[in-house]
Amino acid sequence: MYSETAKSHLPPFSGTPLVLRSNSPWVIAILALAGASCFSILAAEPPGIIGRWVALEPDLRTKRALIVIARDGNQVVGTISQLFEQAEDDPDPVCQQCEGVNRNRKIIGLPILFLSLEDREGQYRGTILDPEDGRTYRCVATPDITGNKLTIKGYIGMPIFGRTETWVRLP
Repeated sequence: MYSETAKSHLPPFSGTPLVLRSNSPWVIAILALAGASCFSILAAEPPGIIGRWVALEPDLRTKRALIVIARDGNQVVGTISQLFEQAEDDPDPVCQQCEGVNRNRKIIGLPILFLSLEDREGQYRGTILDPEDGRTYRCVATPDITGNKLTIKGYIGMPIFGRTETWVRLP
């Protein structure tokens, strides 16, 4: 295994060799710890979208609104909780362009996002209401791998013809 030259440079071994047998308490403890670590990694769920999110302007610097996403039965609903107003904005606007029950309803407290539960690709599909134009669009919401960023693609017809928004999770 070692050449004669290499053997001459090795210090002499003094002591008893450490032999780990399969029934040794050390082996059992190491395997138990490794198994528990693997189980906890596999059992951990990827981050979902339930929580508080800040909707950003397309420049990704200006905050537009605080959205609270919560589970409601078999769907996920996002409601506008706060608006980050600009100087020229109405501090308590209503949805003038909306139709039906949402017409002239206050935007703060308005549910705008209605999604099915997560699918196999880690996406949520449903509809989103744009309070600025009063229209409802189909959408796909995709959280990033860290769960701290949510990409929402609103569209009519096919997703490639839509508009994408980025929301950032609040702690």
